[in-house]
Amino acid sequence: MSLGDSVRVTLFGESHGAAVGALLEGIPPGIPVDVASLIEDLQRRRPGRRLLSARAEPDDCEILSGVYEGKTTGYPILLLARNKDAKSKDYGFLPNQPRPGHADLPEATRTGGAADLRGGGANSGRLTLGLVAAGSIARDALGDVRVQAHCSQIGTIEA
Repeated sequence: MSLGDSVRVTLFGESHGAAVGALLEGIPPGIPVDVASLIEDLQRRRPGRRLLSARAEPDDCEILSGVYEGKTTGYPILLLARNKDAKSKDYGFLPNQPRPGHADLPEATRTGGAADLRGGGANSGRLTLGLVAAGSIARDALGDVRVQAHCSQIGTIEA
């Protein structure tokens, strides 16, 4: 899945595959990357709270390319997190029994049964790791720019 035009993020991987991550393109060269802030953002993303995934996977995100000596190079930034805590045997019932409220059935239908549905596959919340990491670096590129929104009215109800 790819999002964006001038700045583009492409997500890759599956929940129970070898890794998940993102390819971030369009970030200009020379932008300092705040790795401590990126780690903090990933910590806020982690599951484990009540009603969420019990998966206790560390969000160790590697920056494989596009950053040199703490600054962006202008080339695509490859962010990768290896999957280590996948319990694939817990999903032996798939694809014959798709889970309600999950993307199992539409994904199996879309791919003709070829999709890896374990843990939600490419539709897993685990893929938000790439979005968060890419967003953290994109925020660094924005510098002092702030984006704000305000809703003044919904239907006939005014704020």
